[in-house]
Amino acid sequence: MINFNGRIYKAFKRKAYRHPHKTAITFMGRDYTYWELYQLCGRYRRNMMLRKGSLVCIDMERSVDMVAAMLAVLSGGCCFMLLDRALPLERRLRLKSLADPSIVVTEAGCFAYENSGFYTDGLAYITFTSGSTGQPKGICIGADSLLHAVRKMPTRLGIKEYDRILASSSISFDLFIFETIIALCNGLEVVLADGNEFSNPRLLGRLIKDTGVTVLQMTPSKLTMLMHYQSQWDKGWISGISTILMGGEQMGSDFLKKLMGLTSAKLYNLYGLTEDTIWTSAHLIDDPQEVYIGKPLPGRKLLVLNDSATMQLKEAGDGETGQVYLSGGGLCKQVLGVEGDNDKGGKRLVSYDGGYWYPTGDLAKKKNNRIIYIGRQDNQLKINGYRIEPEELESQALKIMDMHKAMVASFVNRLGSQQLCLFYTASREICPNEIYDCFVQSLPGYMIPVYYFQLDEFPELTNGKVDRKSEKYMETFASANPHLHSRILDKGES
Repeated sequence: MINFNGRIYKAFKRKAYRHPHKTAITFMGRDYTYWELYQLCGRYRRNMMLRKGSLVCIDMERSVDMVAAMLAVLSGGCCFMLLDRALPLERRLRLKSLADPSIVVTEAGCFAYENSGFYTDGLAYITFTSGSTGQPKGICIGADSLLHAVRKMPTRLGIKEYDRILASSSISFDLFIFETIIALCNGLEVVLADGNEFSNPRLLGRLIKDTGVTVLQMTPSKLTMLMHYQSQWDKGWISGISTILMGGEQMGSDFLKKLMGLTSAKLYNLYGLTEDTIWTSAHLIDDPQEVYIGKPLPGRKLLVLNDSATMQLKEAGDGETGQVYLSGGGLCKQVLGVEGDNDKGGKRLVSYDGGYWYPTGDLAKKKNNRIIYIGRQDNQLKINGYRIEPEELESQALKIMDMHKAMVASFVNRLGSQQLCLFYTASREICPNEIYDCFVQSLPGYMIPVYYFQLDEFPELTNGKVDRKSEKYMETFASANPHLHSRILDKGES
C-alpha cells in the first residue's frame, strides 16, 4: 500500500533540504527555519515511537511544537487529531473517548495506550464537527486526499513559495491544516498567531503588519471584525496583503465593497465542507454584487442536482434550484460517531452518472452556468465558519431540569456577524446564567448562545412539531430586550 502520509512529509522535507535557512514559522517574535523545524519533527517522531496506523492525539497549545508534532505523525504513516485546549473538559474527554487514540502528545511528553481499537492506516487527520444526533462526529480525511491538496490547492489559488500566510484559524477548524501543513509543504512562511493574537483583533492586525503577511485566510465574520477594529487603530494593516481567501459562510455586497475599498488584493470566495478536505471550489471575485461558488478545484467535482418528476436526480438547468453534491478524491474516508459503511458525514452517498456523490444539504441556483449559494436545506447553522447542528445544542439544553423544549436560531448583530439565540419553554422561570453554566461545561465557545428567550409556547406545524421558520422568533428578538450574558457580550459586541 502506498504511504501517502510519508509522501506528504517528504514534500516538507524537500523544502527543508532545499532552503534550510529560510523561515518556516514566525511565532511570538521568533523565526524558526525550515531546518530547525525539520530537526524538531525528528525529535518528536523518535519520542512518539510510532507504529503505522496509529492514531495520535496532539493535546498542546498553539505553538511551533504542535506543528512539528503534526508533521512527525505524518512522517510515521500515522493519523493525528488536534485537541483544542479551549474546549470544556467534558467535551475534550468525549472527543478522546470517541477517537480512542493510541498515543497522546502533550508538552509533558508522549503517552501510549495499548487498548485502542481504531486503526487509521491511510488516514491523515481527524476533525470533529457538530453532529445532528446530539453528539460530535469525527471526519476522517485520507492521506491521499491531503497529498493532492498539498500539490494542487495553493497553485490553483495563485499562492507562491515566497508568500507569508497567517495561521490564525482555530485548531478545531480544518482551515488550520491549510495554513500549516499545506503551506509548509509548499515552502511558504507561516506566521502563527499565539493564543492571545488569535482572539484579539488589535493584536492580530499588528501581527499582520509587523510580519509582512501576504496571504490571509478568514471567514467573512472574522474579517469583518478585524476591519472594524483596525479602522480605529491602524488603517495600514492590510496594505501588504496580496491574496485573501474567504469562505465558511455567506458574504454580503456591502462587506465586499468596503473590503475592495481597503485593498487591491485578489479576493477568493471558497466553498467546501470538512468532509471534502478543506476546500472544494474557488471563485475569484471581481464584482461585489456577483459572488459565486466557483469552479471545482483540481480533483474535485461539484454539481447542482434536483429531483425530476420521476424522482430521479438530474442536473439543474439555468435558473433552477437544487442541492449541491460533491464527488472526487477529496471526500472523507469514514466518520466517527456515525454508523454505516457507505455513510459520509451521516448522509448516504447517492449514485449519479456512474459515480457516487455526497449530498451537502446546501441549496444553490444555476445562473448563466454559474452557481449561486442560497442557503441550507436543513437546520444546520454556520457561525463564524463553524458548522453547528442545532440538535446538538438543543439536546444539551434539555438536560436542564424543568426545560421542556428548546430551539436554536441565529441572528445578525450590528457588526454583521451571526450570533446564536436560544428559545425555550419550561415549567419554571430559568435564567440565562443557569443555561450558560450548563453549556460552558460541555460545549465549545462558538456553540454557546449570546441571546436567550423564554417563551410561553412554541409555534407549531400541523403535525405538532416546532415551526422553526415562524416569524415569531424574529418578532420576539426585535421587540424584546434579550437577556445578554455579559461574559459573552464583552467578547462579541462591545
